[in-house]
Amino acid sequence: MGNFFEDALNGRVQAIIDACTRCGKCVEVCPVKAPAGVTAPAQEVVSGVIDILRNGDGPEASRRWASTCMLTGDCIDACDYGVNPRFMLTMARLAMAKASTEPREQRRRGVETFRKLNLEVTVQSRMQLDDDILARLGQKPPPYPPPQAGEGREGASGRAAPECRRQAACATAP
Repeated sequence: MGNFFEDALNGRVQAIIDACTRCGKCVEVCPVKAPAGVTAPAQEVVSGVIDILRNGDGPEASRRWASTCMLTGDCIDACDYGVNPRFMLTMARLAMAKASTEPREQRRRGVETFRKLNLEVTVQSRMQLDDDILARLGQKPPPYPPPQAGEGREGASGRAAPECRRQAACATAP
């Protein structure tokens, strides 16, 4: 059984390879090209990105352009052939990562990144949601005890809930 998601992505990448005329208009309008130090001719840069999509490797200028994309989208409007250069560069970065890393290491990095993202989302939600909503969503409430009658938002520990700490910081800011 194949991986339908990867098959769909590979189909889109192949469509880009087939549709791109390598005219270079996307590189010419890119506002990040000059700050990134991409000085090669635009047609060569795009051809190199197509090489990266095919085999994971290409000229340094193409690798640099793909790596420094800031997702402005200026390139999308510049393409007269229906190619989404922003997506093309995203897929080129993926191809470069796959070519430079063993599958086991890719998986380890992916799991590590997912765990980090999960932690950041949990911290963010604890800063923004009340304990009863967190409990409904399946998250354990934060370690501070809930406020008792007459104690205010700090609770018995004297430690303010995250949203109270943030409000206090905002109230004292100039």
